[in-house]
Amino acid sequence: MTTAATLSNVAVLEGHDGRVWGCDWKVNVNVNVNVNVNESDGAERAQPTYTLATCSADRTVRLWTVSVTPATQAVCSTTLDGSHTGTVRRVCFSPDGMLLASASFDKTVVVWNVAGVERSETNDADAGEVGALTVLEGHESEVKGVAWNPSGN
Repeated sequence: MTTAATLSNVAVLEGHDGRVWGCDWKVNVNVNVNVNVNESDGAERAQPTYTLATCSADRTVRLWTVSVTPATQAVCSTTLDGSHTGTVRRVCFSPDGMLLASASFDKTVVVWNVAGVERSETNDADAGEVGALTVLEGHESEVKGVAWNPSGN
């Protein structure tokens, strides 16, 4: 017999001025991670941080830095705006986590450089500029989805 899992909120992220339509997660593997001491054996274990991208009717994409140990904390680290003129419906990180694509009702897809977000958390001088790399135009109607080839090509 299986037992049903109990779900509960661990954080409520506030900041968008409109309905949130989509989100995507990535694990930050190239940054300093939180260290958690295991109570049973006293060993230190690295706990990764995560980046959550959210998109909204307010025409923005927000990047949240989320750590889960010892208690869940989420901070809006970056707001990507100024490139979409309509509701942003979907976001998707590239397989390597360096880029983020956002699809919008304004008939465009924006490809963002987000590599600098996680690097800037460690004060890396080579963090790079976070922002729009290119805007893909030409759709005849609103763009409701976006995805990357899993191979990254």
